[in-house]
Amino acid sequence: MGVKLVWRGRDISDVVNVTACVHQDACAGQCDLLTVEMDHADKWFRWAPQMDDTVQVSRDGYASGTLYLSAILPERDTYRVFATSLRGKRQSAAYKSWEETTLAAVAADCAAMCGMGVKFYGVNGGTTYKYMLMNGERPAAFLERLAHMEGAILKAVNGSLCLIDVDWAQGLAPSATMHIYEKRQPNVTHENLSGQKWAQLQIYTPYGEATAADASAAFGGNCVKNLLPVRDQVTAWRWANGTLKTFNRQNDRLTVTNAEFLPALTAMAHVRVEGDTDANGDWLAECVTQDLYNRRTSAELVRFV
Repeated sequence: MGVKLVWRGRDISDVVNVTACVHQDACAGQCDLLTVEMDHADKWFRWAPQMDDTVQVSRDGYASGTLYLSAILPERDTYRVFATSLRGKRQSAAYKSWEETTLAAVAADCAAMCGMGVKFYGVNGGTTYKYMLMNGERPAAFLERLAHMEGAILKAVNGSLCLIDVDWAQGLAPSATMHIYEKRQPNVTHENLSGQKWAQLQIYTPYGEATAADASAAFGGNCVKNLLPVRDQVTAWRWANGTLKTFNRQNDRLTVTNAEFLPALTAMAHVRVEGDTDANGDWLAECVTQDLYNRRTSAELVRFV
């Protein structure tokens, strides 16, 4: 079976001819992006598709989840369609402050500004804040920044902003196993930038201070954060550790392109790498690109912390 395309809840696979379909399933500062090319889509276009119409694609066990139409580019007889996992109509910068509140309440407010729901995976929504400030940021970008300080990742899935704890995700069973047998294996790049990691991160404010250290980054630099809205020691300690983990995990990266089709692989999935190279071990998928038309998978992975 070929690519299944569902628009506004209706399967239109028999109406249009899909000639290309790539879904980029992402986290860490990106939302999902779907690109679909279609021939002879004039019948579909007469139904007046609108921005934020729901779109889903699937094939052979892989499903994109709910995405939102963001652009249509007609090129002669071909239509190129783009959809993202964030609604486009609600992404405006805002200023907002909270006092004596919880992470769940802050996340719910941010999600409402985006016209979406909110879910937690391994994250304690009851975490309390004496004070929190969104300072002229888009709500999703602000919530992602907050998630990073809490040692979590923000991902938009099926109409919800999801906060996923990194340690929780690393505790899941592997979704896929990749085999890398040569250091210079084609379509594989391993980049270990251990010297760019932080050996120590300190948060210092008038209300609280804390220091987090990474023993595996002994030759890394030190970082001081003194502009965060920390109002107590507990928050300072938690944010120091979460921020250090978030930064350091970016500096050991594995990129695999044009691999066999792995429909179980999604962003934040646990991936086991086997073989005889220094890439052996456990990784988290940060961005997974599924070419549903050609049935190929590419992935950007970061090392377990």
